Amino acid sequence: MFRLSGDRFRFLDPRLRDKNLSEIRKRTWLMDQYYNPHESTHTVGEVLRWFDQSGFAFVHSIPRPQVFDSFSPYEKLFETLPRGNKLDNFLVQLGMLSSGGAEGGFFIMIGSKRQL
Repeated sequence: MFRLSGDRFRFLDPRLRDKNLSEIRKRTWLMDQYYNPHESTHTVGEVLRWFDQSGFAFVHSIPRPQVFDSFSPYEKLFETLPRGNKLDNFLVQLGMLSSGGAEGGFFIMIGSKRQL
């Protein structure tokens, strides 16, 4: 709709009407939401398998990969954590989805290339 109309329907999106946002933020939102809207869903376990298959070692994640292990604002993101087991990973993801956060199951995984 945006592409076909030359962005004439920007007024329909509340974020694009927000007077507190700069034009660059509005443009970034428009491009992300309407022009490049590709999103894909993956699990923590899937990303850990990708790490293993491509020669990367798990280092850290947000949230932490073990159930009942809470994240701290003082976290040292490049210090290696235990990666947890499949049950840990599943329960952490379930917790993210059930917490009602705006991002749902969004997570970040940090890895490092293994030394040969």
